[in-house]
Amino acid sequence: LVDELAHRLHRGGKVKDMHPEAGFQERLTLLEKQFRHAGVLLHKYGRLPLGIERLWTHPRMLDIAQQILGPEIAGHPVWNLRCKTPESLSEGQATVPWHQDISYLDEECWSVLQLTAWVPLVNATLENGCMQMVRGGHKTGRAGTHTCCVGGTWYTEISEDE
Repeated sequence: LVDELAHRLHRGGKVKDMHPEAGFQERLTLLEKQFRHAGVLLHKYGRLPLGIERLWTHPRMLDIAQQILGPEIAGHPVWNLRCKTPESLSEGQATVPWHQDISYLDEECWSVLQLTAWVPLVNATLENGCMQMVRGGHKTGRAGTHTCCVGGTWYTEISEDE
């Protein structure tokens, strides 16, 4: 993924150094230093990369999904590849505000049982932005009110009151 991005940015004259020697996380960060929000472009390709498809259809992932959803599983057509580079480079793009995933779906989908998963491709820590959840937040069964486009991004945010 990052190699393809580096080549596209280089061909387009957006970066001078493709940093082929760097690993996944470091390379994406180095590209972002040369071209702001380079990581967002990975999401904008509009196609499911083969590696992500293999992860999504891996027997262990499907076994987990079946335990929750039952034997009839259909893949949701919306998937996200969210690249989190250091906040100092992202200008607010790396920090995902508190939200319910339902806020990204059309209301007509709310009655369909859906499973979402967050699978980090790098080590996730409190310092670099691991997922956090509100204990028991799902028990009310209601969707909170969300504000869209927080900080000039496409992220939604739920108010602290909810």
